[in-house]
Amino acid sequence: MMMRALMSTCCLLALGACADRPIVFGEGEGGTGQSGDLCGDDQPCADGAECVEGVCVQSGLIRVTLSWDVVTDLDLHIETPEGLHVYFADPELGGLSLDVDDCVGGLCRDNSGTHVENIFFDPTAKRGIYRIWVRNFDGRRAADYRVEVVGEVNEEWTGSLDEIEGADSPIRTITW
Repeated sequence: MMMRALMSTCCLLALGACADRPIVFGEGEGGTGQSGDLCGDDQPCADGAECVEGVCVQSGLIRVTLSWDVVTDLDLHIETPEGLHVYFADPELGGLSLDVDDCVGGLCRDNSGTHVENIFFDPTAKRGIYRIWVRNFDGRRAADYRVEVVGEVNEEWTGSLDEIEGADSPIRTITW
């Protein structure tokens, strides 16, 4: 079962985090194979999930996965054909769900590993043009990133974001 913790404007002082947004991790260090759990050859993901960059993520009709390897808070954003904006503040809209959100407020699941955010499309998602972009939420560090779209649409692209809070990637579109 996925665990969501909403951090208020008060800080988790011991961890050095302070944000007004959800943190989405799986429970434990793997083994359950749910969204956000660590995975690999000896730790498979549950049905409906797959192992991407060592983290279980949900698939669906389409899976959009962002990955990067420095400790900074990158965020995956998708705008639906109806104009709904799916990201950390609205993680479930229009048949899309954000199931993994790593590196929130300087806290990452594994500071030395690859970080992942994932949004998947369920059968209620509408067909049309989807706008996808990446934001460097906290500007903690510059980062190279990769976005992978898998399912009924398959695309991949890479880019870099500056060490600037709120820096956005170019918007890419997919038609489904």
